[in-house]
Amino acid sequence: MKTVLLAVLSALCISAQAVPRPAPDLEPFGAHRGQVVVMAFMITTCTHCQAVSRELENLYTEMKDRGLRVIGCVFDEGADPLAFSRKQQLSYPVTSVPRTAVEQFMGIAPGSRIGTPQLAFVDRKGTIRAQSAVQGSPLLQSPEVLRSLITALLKGPQ
Repeated sequence: MKTVLLAVLSALCISAQAVPRPAPDLEPFGAHRGQVVVMAFMITTCTHCQAVSRELENLYTEMKDRGLRVIGCVFDEGADPLAFSRKQQLSYPVTSVPRTAVEQFMGIAPGSRIGTPQLAFVDRKGTIRAQSAVQGSPLLQSPEVLRSLITALLKGPQ
């Protein structure tokens, strides 16, 4: 089941670079290597980003004791990550990153139009197993799909 789910999501989430692939270095991610991590790249004024941030909060609260880590990265110019975190009532860390960091982590060509939120799902070995398409992936905004993918990654090799 896990292999099928990951294969389906990988096929649906066609990105600039194929998955699975090693997760690039990014400061907020580095401290969480060895854990299941959802990297959520968001624009603070994006309603889809706001909704996904709250859904990720629910999943993080439920699964953090099983090893789930969520890292929110806002990349709109002048964004205040603390204000965004407070407004959305998030307990996972939210930081600000430059757009170039999003492009590099997600494998997006510089200057491309980016649909938000951009999500990357990283296993304990540091491999991106699924990620949003450059234009965004509504499928990855579904609570059921998020739960299934995260649960499958948490059940994976320790």
